Amino acid sequence: MSSSTQGKQAAILLLPTEILLEITSYHHSTPLPYERYRRATGDELLLGRFDVLRALSQTCRTFRWIFHALVWERLEALPSPLDRPGRHISLFKRRMTGILKTPSLPRCVRTLLVSLDLAAPNWNLFTVFVRFLQATPNLSALHITDISDRHAGILCDRLHAHTFPAVRTLAIPSALARIVSAFPNIRTLICAESFVPDAGARALLKAARKSCPALEGLVHFTPSPHVIICILAHFPCVKTLKFRHLVKLDELALLSPLQHLRSIEFPYRHTPRGDTLERICDAARALFLPADGAPIVVYQSVPEADIGDLLVKAGFAECPI
Repeated sequence: MSSSTQGKQAAILLLPTEILLEITSYHHSTPLPYERYRRATGDELLLGRFDVLRALSQTCRTFRWIFHALVWERLEALPSPLDRPGRHISLFKRRMTGILKTPSLPRCVRTLLVSLDLAAPNWNLFTVFVRFLQATPNLSALHITDISDRHAGILCDRLHAHTFPAVRTLAIPSALARIVSAFPNIRTLICAESFVPDAGARALLKAARKSCPALEGLVHFTPSPHVIICILAHFPCVKTLKFRHLVKLDELALLSPLQHLRSIEFPYRHTPRGDTLERICDAARALFLPADGAPIVVYQSVPEADIGDLLVKAGFAECPI
């Protein structure tokens, strides 16, 4: 190997870590959502494509040190329409077992996204799942996207008497309201169901109020009057609200007692007899009381091509809305 080639390789390896991550984000001209990796603390990690990171981690010792942990930073176990039913569960179980056998890997896992809607009970899976949660001290976000009522009871029994203080973001179906007590330090609670009855949403909110004093963000709850009244009763100091469904003027008016609200987000769809976008935006702006001169901003996204919905975001300018 020539000296010039060795010099070029040395120059690449001496690049700052954030520059390497910037280059990675443009691999194959595909932007990869990422946050800069801080070598000192490791608090912010790249969220990128698994195959790209895996290939880079196998290139050399330096790249392995930078990228290997990022390969395992986010784990997903979701069903694919191309696979046979339940295949993602068997793969997820094998992956969890393998990670538990490698002492360095559990500390890398920070985000877990999984669907646990099984055709038949799998007692051993839930046992391994709880062991896996206990072995990942840096896990900060857990998303359980789907689970049947039958299996929700099994998981709740497995999680009984366990605590996971590192988790800050929890996304679960309303059927898993009982497990909220295992995550006392969550800051954001996400209702994982697209359509949830008011009774289920209220049960989830009440469980969170009892067990999670640090909660400040509620995401994807139904903006029905019954649910909003429950939010007012149990979370008067909530700072962030994000609704999955359309919000009406009278529902926005119900939120006016929330004195600590910093940002709100919800979809809007124009209908001939519905509320105008201008009135909706004015009502959203009126929810916020001026504080220390911070300006209140309202943002509107471009309408979606298929259904015409757009996203309305309102809040204080310093808030990431």
